Amino acid sequence: MRKSIKIVWLLILLVSVVSVYAQNSDRKLVLFADRNYCISGDTLWFKVFVPEELNQFGNVVHVQFETETGNLVASVTQKSSGSIAEGFIPVPDSLGTGLCYLTAFLNAQRINPNTETIGKSVYVYNRFEERISQMEVPHASGFENAVNGETFCDVKIDKSTFKGRELVKCEVISNGEEVRFAIVNARIIDPFSDKNDGFINFVLNDSSASIPPFAENNGVLISGVVRENNRVPDARNLVLLSITEEPPYFDYYYSGKDGDFHFFLQNAIGDANIILQTLGESEREYDILPVVNQLKRTNNLRLDTLVFTADQTKFVDDYLKNNFYSKLFNRQAVSAAAYFSMPSAFDVPFYGNPTKHIVPDEFIDLPDFKEISRELLSGFQYRTKNDETTFRLLNLDQEKFFDEQPLRLLNGIPVFKNSFFSSLASADIRYVDLVQRERVFGDLKFNGILAVSLYNQSNSWLAQQSNVFLYERACLQPAKVPDYVNKPKVANSEPDVRQNFLWNVLENNTSNNFSFYLSDVEGWVEISVEGITKSNKVFKTSKRIEVK
Repeated sequence: MRKSIKIVWLLILLVSVVSVYAQNSDRKLVLFADRNYCISGDTLWFKVFVPEELNQFGNVVHVQFETETGNLVASVTQKSSGSIAEGFIPVPDSLGTGLCYLTAFLNAQRINPNTETIGKSVYVYNRFEERISQMEVPHASGFENAVNGETFCDVKIDKSTFKGRELVKCEVISNGEEVRFAIVNARIIDPFSDKNDGFINFVLNDSSASIPPFAENNGVLISGVVRENNRVPDARNLVLLSITEEPPYFDYYYSGKDGDFHFFLQNAIGDANIILQTLGESEREYDILPVVNQLKRTNNLRLDTLVFTADQTKFVDDYLKNNFYSKLFNRQAVSAAAYFSMPSAFDVPFYGNPTKHIVPDEFIDLPDFKEISRELLSGFQYRTKNDETTFRLLNLDQEKFFDEQPLRLLNGIPVFKNSFFSSLASADIRYVDLVQRERVFGDLKFNGILAVSLYNQSNSWLAQQSNVFLYERACLQPAKVPDYVNKPKVANSEPDVRQNFLWNVLENNTSNNFSFYLSDVEGWVEISVEGITKSNKVFKTSKRIEVK
């Protein structure tokens, strides 16, 4: 990146964000969850309403799932579309029984020392715990006073009692003059969480001064710090970021006075394997520490400890048993397969079109890179003296060899030890790109480029290069929908222990017709409509049916 342009652009952006925030400080993100209770190992689904007044803060929403004591359990980022960001939170198997919270924020909101957001409480039951008898809950004063939506949102069901696996049909009509956004949800009622549930107005504060209030649009901000012996280095370091995609991705950043660095990955979806390197004074060892993008709750809620009644204990026991059968018969995992995609703005690598593109498979097998350079790489010098190997490229513009070595890349990753190339044979290499001209990338200048792409993309050689760090970084979450949405009737030979049935956005000023099959679970099912009024108040209305 061009450093001077970046600094000016960031200053302009910060001034703009401050001005916009002052005008829209009464607008809040509102998070809705598909349930207010879960078992460790479950998946929570969320939808976040993003008021259009907050669009200038970016369209990427961070959703946090944390314990009552403030420990971050999981966080995801989702791109909003049409004022909605929706996704899921995988709940770890190891999470203990207790009260947790779901909150959301936009990165640019960290400029405000007290960001308000409306989130939800979630009660977690550990599936390995034999007996759950009590739990902390927010005091009633901690919940928002939700508006009763019966006057402008009507839920109609043809009867109040159903049998297991029966088809339920319902009609929901909302008044667009009152309703700004609404969601219809149907789930089995947990007697304990049902009595201790509601929206909560959270106050969030910046937990890391090293992350700038950058408005993320269609991408994620990657931040970290450089350290030398647990201290800020005396001089600013050049930090390199590489992603071994095709074409390879490359960027750089000069660390700030506190050793901080930042990268923005545009349109990055899924889990990226990011290689970070830092260049400082020779022979010095550095650490690169990623910084978690998190806002912490500052309003401590008053808590009560409640003992479970017999009915509440029975429900939890049955729920834990049903969860076991669900995992036994339905082994699909929401996030089973690793996935990453980051479409390039160009069809060529960051170093441009190569002057030579060599595919060794098209020639005879050669045993090492020295032989490959002699036979296949014209205009490339491979020299060894006193056990030290140097590379030089012919400068086609000046018709002489560069005085300095080229930028050397293995799988798109900058390499500073030529010995990594020495043992590479033809069978190891997919292709070799040579750029025999000076290349400028931002304010970096390269004396030509040698880029080698290997069949083996594991990059195990990284362990032998100093000041190199490999991180897996979750970027924008891939779009998915709950498996219970539009689920057909389960075969009679299989148990059906679903707790959730509906999770849809409601269309205003129209009749919304929904239908779903119940499961084998008996008890009470709530069909609810939650949302935001035009006056920015949360509301809820619901109807309940009994499953016998």
